[in-house]
Amino acid sequence: MQVDGERKLIFEQVSIQEFFVASRIEEEINHDFAYGNSFPRKNLLLNQRMLSGESLTFEFLVDAVQNKKITAEALLRIIKSSKREYQSESNDQNSALNLGSESSCKEEIRTTTYKQSYVIEASNAISILNAAGYDFTNIDLSSIQLLNANLSFGIFKGANLTNADLTGANFRDVWLENADLTNSKLTKVQFEAFSGKIFKKSVSSNPIAYSKNGNLMAVVKGEKIVILERDCALRTSFKKKSTLSVHNEAISDCVFSPDGEKFIFVGMDGVLCISDVINSEQQSTLILEREKARGGFGKRYKLSADGKYVLFTGKGEPMMMWEVGKTVPVLKLKPKRTTFVGSELSSDSILILVSESDSTCSIWNARMGKKIHRLERPSPLNELVKLSFNSKQTLHVLSGNLFSMRDLVRNHSTKFLETIDRGCFLHQYSFSDDCKQIIFLTQNKIHFQDVASGKYLRSLQCREKLPAFTNPSFKLIANAAQLALADNNIIVFFELTCPETGSIRKGPNTKGLSLDGTNIDACTDISQEVLQLFSQKSDYRVFSNNTINNLILHPDPKSITRISITDSTIGDLGFKIIGRDRQWVNLEAIELKCHQITDASVGNIHDNMTWSKLKLIDFSHNSIGNKGVIALAENNCWTQLEVLLLNSNLIDDIGIVKIVDKTVWKMLKKLNLGFNKIGDEGTIAIAKNTIWEKLEELYLYYNRCKDCEILNIFSSNPTWTYLQILDLQGNPLGFSEKDIKKLLFSKILSNLRSLKLHNSSFDDSFLIHLRNPSVENVTELTLKNEDISALHTAIINSCDWINLKILDLSDNRISNLGAAKIGENLTWVNLEELKLASNRIGDDGGAAIGVNCIWEKLKLLDLYNNNIGLKSVSAISQNPSWKDLRVLNLGYNMIGDEGVIELNQNIIWTNLQRLHLESNKISSKGVEMLSKNTAWLNLQYLNLSDNLIEAEGVIELSKNSTWNNLTTLELSENAIKEIGLAAIWMNTAWKNLHMLNVANTKIDCGVIAKLSKTVDWPHLRTLNLSNNKINDCDTAELSKNDTWKNLESLELERVSLDSQGIVNLASNQSWSKLKVINLNNSSNLGEGGAASLSQNRYWTNLEIVKLGWSQITAKGASALSKNTTWLNLKKLELNENGIGDKGATDLGANTTWTNLQSLNLLGNWIGDLGASGLAKNSSWKKLNELNLQSNSIGDSGAKELSQNSAWTDLHVLYLGWNNIKDSGIRDLGMNQTWSNLQELCLYSNQFTGEGVSELAKNSAWKNLKKLTLSRNKIGPSGAAGLQKNSCWRSLIVLNLSDTSLGYNGAAELSKNTSWVELEVLDLGTNTVSSQGVRALSQNETWKKLHSINLCSSDLNIEAIGDIVRFISGKNIISLNLADIKLTDKGVTLLCQNESLTNLQNLNLRQNSIGSEGAKELGSNVTWTKLRTLDLQSNCLYQSGMSYLRSNTTWINLVDLNLAYNRIYDKGAEELGKNMTWTNLEKLNLQNNSISRSGAEGLSRNTSWRNLRVLVMRGNTFGDLSIFKKHPVWLKLKTIIANYYC
Repeated sequence: MQVDGERKLIFEQVSIQEFFVASRIEEEINHDFAYGNSFPRKNLLLNQRMLSGESLTFEFLVDAVQNKKITAEALLRIIKSSKREYQSESNDQNSALNLGSESSCKEEIRTTTYKQSYVIEASNAISILNAAGYDFTNIDLSSIQLLNANLSFGIFKGANLTNADLTGANFRDVWLENADLTNSKLTKVQFEAFSGKIFKKSVSSNPIAYSKNGNLMAVVKGEKIVILERDCALRTSFKKKSTLSVHNEAISDCVFSPDGEKFIFVGMDGVLCISDVINSEQQSTLILEREKARGGFGKRYKLSADGKYVLFTGKGEPMMMWEVGKTVPVLKLKPKRTTFVGSELSSDSILILVSESDSTCSIWNARMGKKIHRLERPSPLNELVKLSFNSKQTLHVLSGNLFSMRDLVRNHSTKFLETIDRGCFLHQYSFSDDCKQIIFLTQNKIHFQDVASGKYLRSLQCREKLPAFTNPSFKLIANAAQLALADNNIIVFFELTCPETGSIRKGPNTKGLSLDGTNIDACTDISQEVLQLFSQKSDYRVFSNNTINNLILHPDPKSITRISITDSTIGDLGFKIIGRDRQWVNLEAIELKCHQITDASVGNIHDNMTWSKLKLIDFSHNSIGNKGVIALAENNCWTQLEVLLLNSNLIDDIGIVKIVDKTVWKMLKKLNLGFNKIGDEGTIAIAKNTIWEKLEELYLYYNRCKDCEILNIFSSNPTWTYLQILDLQGNPLGFSEKDIKKLLFSKILSNLRSLKLHNSSFDDSFLIHLRNPSVENVTELTLKNEDISALHTAIINSCDWINLKILDLSDNRISNLGAAKIGENLTWVNLEELKLASNRIGDDGGAAIGVNCIWEKLKLLDLYNNNIGLKSVSAISQNPSWKDLRVLNLGYNMIGDEGVIELNQNIIWTNLQRLHLESNKISSKGVEMLSKNTAWLNLQYLNLSDNLIEAEGVIELSKNSTWNNLTTLELSENAIKEIGLAAIWMNTAWKNLHMLNVANTKIDCGVIAKLSKTVDWPHLRTLNLSNNKINDCDTAELSKNDTWKNLESLELERVSLDSQGIVNLASNQSWSKLKVINLNNSSNLGEGGAASLSQNRYWTNLEIVKLGWSQITAKGASALSKNTTWLNLKKLELNENGIGDKGATDLGANTTWTNLQSLNLLGNWIGDLGASGLAKNSSWKKLNELNLQSNSIGDSGAKELSQNSAWTDLHVLYLGWNNIKDSGIRDLGMNQTWSNLQELCLYSNQFTGEGVSELAKNSAWKNLKKLTLSRNKIGPSGAAGLQKNSCWRSLIVLNLSDTSLGYNGAAELSKNTSWVELEVLDLGTNTVSSQGVRALSQNETWKKLHSINLCSSDLNIEAIGDIVRFISGKNIISLNLADIKLTDKGVTLLCQNESLTNLQNLNLRQNSIGSEGAKELGSNVTWTKLRTLDLQSNCLYQSGMSYLRSNTTWINLVDLNLAYNRIYDKGAEELGKNMTWTNLEKLNLQNNSISRSGAEGLSRNTSWRNLRVLVMRGNTFGDLSIFKKHPVWLKLKTIIANYYC
């Protein structure tokens, strides 16, 4: 109801009867108010019914109270007049408002008893008073009678409700801290989530206690106490935490300590217990006088701040204080004329503030036992409602609408400050940092007053009712433009320039903070983290389950020197809050790693001139692009910056070129720009920099630089005199001897300590120059994937690097000989890390490394993916020098059980933290021995995946009680079954587990349900149960687990759950940190399961959701689209779900997933309507990858997609296998929004050369790197249009296979002069003929071309010369010449070509190659890097096998396909004699007429130790055991055969 300026009632949809009632009440109120009379109680007795909270009458009365037309005192008198003085209980009344005729109303009033009238009057009065915002703190409401009263959201802190009849009362979110409900009747009381669990029937309830922050609640039930914890997601509900019980008789009182960590309860037997809340077993007891303990309820106990004293105050009882652990009280006081009703203890336990029965308070000195002050009440109508001390021993007294302070140190007289609004009842207050201002909180206002003068300053109006703060604090931020008011779980921001606006965000589920009062944006989990002040210095660190308020409201911002936020995501909004600060003038370091920060917020930080002392910035792993980094460089205040970490962002050449000439970063010492998009232009700009003279560390790893002149520029620039670390790994630079020599001999880089190169394709001269004395001080050398051989290793070993700490030679080919050379080293006495993964090292090489006794400081040894066996493990485990070894990686070797036994005998690796033993043929026997290890006390990571371990082994493993620090256990791909899983879950020593992987371990259904009740891993973050038999019963029990509050990833792929199983999972409320849920291939998930996931409001941190192949249909997609809680969602997989146009359209309407980066909708029957619906989405501005392959999208759908203007960051677009024709392709080409597009896939559509010619006119996709147009009839005209494109200068991969090019199309392509970066060209299944190849060979632009596909191109032996000319002068890595009629002669010409020295992949299928061709191949000595050779469907015969197996050059061969070659038994026997291909992993001998003798001859091979896959389909050899029991092929896991075997 509202009242306008002319006092006319304005109402809607209200009965005329109620209007007349309200009008009559208004007249009586106005009459009584004018003459000062009391409020007539008959207005509360309408038809003997409770007033409805939604009725006009109720609303009118509430408004009258708020406008002071009805005094609170009048209503309080009506409430207290209902005291029943232990009368009989009244009957329940109907709560509905029924306004009948006037005659019937009078008749009911006459026939209703006197007692019933007073109960209804009191109930209506307290409901109205509560709705008006009255504060019932410390009020005496004992013995009142209420019926169905609405007390929701009321403040009853310390209220006396003893012996009260509260039948049917609504106690939703009522603040009951220290309230006394002794002997009260609580029949049908509504207590939210725990109402039916705690109060099942009418009982005489004992007291309820709240912790200071309101997160813990204690309910007394006889001789037990139930501790309840506030639900982290639902502010108004509680869940059971623990039960305390040490008494034989009923408990009479209970209370929490000020810090909430301890709990006091006293029983009728006189025993007082002080218990730890977290660990209830830690208790101390105090024996009281038994008669005092029995002397009635309502006693009050308090624990001092230091936990040393217990204070007791009881109405009518002496005040007593005990020292904990002693039975004799140290203090016993009794007033002369009044009684004590409440007390507060100062922080030093010296002063006691006591409230007395005559509404006065006094201050006592506990040590002297004397009263030192007495404070009179300010008004007879005001009851003392709050008393407290602050840290300066200043007394605060809150009384009705008055507030007083007294300085107890200086003994100043009490001064009362009165608010301007006399009708507002004050219940909370707080001081400013300088104690010059004080704020008072009323229902929806904040009042400011000056402390010294008492002058009223101003008030702020909030649009929502202010929540109940426990211990409010406030602070002015952003140059005093905003006010932040905060509590432990609530924060409110006000814009001081607009005093009528304010926004509240409740919660620990807060998702945003509003500074302007107009908008609450997505700001993930900021309220569940705390920026907590450390005792040492002024560092802030983030821990879970707290708030950001401590940072914003810190009382001394000048003391903050470092801010580091981890394990949370603040996003752009949180960063803006931090960036606006102007008070942290001494800030030296800010670390905001992994926070989804973008240019939108970083762009606003350049004007922050406060942080002039800033030395370190860590903004790594965000989404900062060019605008952001330019904004950082434009801040002219950060002249002291020394460390800048921007790795893993979106910075490219444009941003780098803009910042290198900025003079502000002259002091920079460390710069990390790794994992960005920096190409040649940006890297050269950095290399030429003349400002960063003090730079010591420069990281540019895994960018896009290809210019081999980079090192030349670095070594010539005198700026880099102090450079010690240069990390260029992951950039395909292709150095020459000249470049390397200049770098290593450069005096400018004489301080270089660390050089990291990866896949740089340098030559042998580089290693020779490493002997140069100028680099003898190097401490770290990384040469990954550089084709280093044993010979090169010998050169490295001869270098006298006495300071070398880290040597990484992973992914090379040093073999046994090279490993032996490294093992012989006697110089590297400081070596700490040696990485030799994937180097073809056998047992002898591993043993040579294992016996080295010089490396006493070795901490990490990586021998992953070699051929290490028992001999090597024995040498390594028995090495007496490696006492500090912490990481040992032996994964993917052949150590077996014997090797594990050797490892287990080691007793000196007491610091070992990580052990990798995956894929080593370890059985249960080996694991049993491993479990007996007692030396590895610090073991944290153990990987036993992909072995032969069964349940028995895991049972033994779980018996280990030594590895108490174990955090990660990998057991996937083992047959541990349900028995093994049970053993793991029953282990009580591994409580620190963070990650458990038991995917594909043959776990049966129902086991999870039985075991989940017993497991207790509070730190668990990742759980992988994929590919096991998980049913609905299992998920039902999993969902009930409330101990995995840190769970971040749940993998349940291929477990065949139905919708009920997902419903069970989605009901979980504890996994609030869940980031990844994988339900791919849950074929029965259905629309119901999708709906359940969407409705889950607790998993607000989800980033990756995988629901592929789950039959969710259009309804499921629609349900998902309505989700409003996945604010952090980055990746969504819905492939093969049949969502259709309706589902796609609904998904496109989603506005919540603003952080979505990847969306997979492959195979979903989406047509033009669905594509149009998706294209209309404007919220997915971070969308990076969109997969719409295998749908039914046509021209109109493609047009709609092309017109989307929001997906400006789109990198990958898959539209293959659709129905797009020329019109749709033309529209796609007109797109100007996707300027970051890097990959476009359009294979198998219906467009022609006309459409492709239009597509090629696009000038916006300057970053396009991969274009797939295969299986479309584009013809020569399309090729002509493509080659004219001059914009796609970054194009690396062009796939035009099966596009009807012909030789004219090839000739047109050869005219292109723009694609200077082209590396891969696929022209397979096109009749390009010799003329086309000849034309292609004349192109001089594609100098970087390294992969060519000319298969099935209508070529013959005469074309081989043209092919040779085409590939000459190029660094060819991959060559596909299948089905071109090459014959033996062509093979001969190919083998003679000297341009194929770097060849790695060669396909010569179906080329009529015979034994002569095999002879040429077998004698080849130039293809030393060959890894894949496909000779399927030729005519090699058994003689060809004899030639092939004799080859000694292909030592890198990994995959050999000899299917359909008629090699027969003798050919297989010849092949088995090969001793060179030691790295062979896959061998295909399908359909070669091999029988038993051939298989046996093949199995005699002892060199293929890395063989993993053997294809023998279509042969007749019979028993597979020939291969399964092979003594050397221990890595063989897959044998593909058929019924012929």
